Amino acid sequence: MDNRAQVSIEYLLLALFGIILATIAAMLVDGISSVAQTAQGRILEYRHQTIASLLKA
Repeated sequence: MDNRAQVSIEYLLLALFGIILATIAAMLVDGISSVAQTAQGRILEYRHQTIASLLKA
């Protein structure tokens, strides 16, 4: 009976590790997505400024 309890605890720890790993991965993806959106916004702003300065000349 003690062996079954140990196996159950090991499965619970493995599941907990998987959940923590998935949570960390989701947070990293969210952070990278935020950085990408910021960069895209800056690129669009620079493009707009460049086009505006070319049209003024």
